Amino acid sequence: MKDYLFYVRYNMSGLYVYHCKTDDPFHVMGEMTYRCFEHIDRLDFVEQTESKLEYWKEKDFKIHEWQNKYDKK
Repeated sequence: MKDYLFYVRYNMSGLYVYHCKTDDPFHVMGEMTYRCFEHIDRLDFVEQTESKLEYWKEKDFKIHEWQNKYDKK
């Protein structure tokens, strides 16, 4: 499994960054869309690297943990 960062821009709440360990990031994107209570304007993902984590830490941005209930642990 790989580590991914998902960038979700909600219509009213703004930008959220989620971390998820998964084999299928496209399935996670579908789950995020399906389980969301608020309209999503944009949803992207990238493989997690140290430089990307450092960027968000420098901006004092909280990285939320996404629990993927379908991936085997």
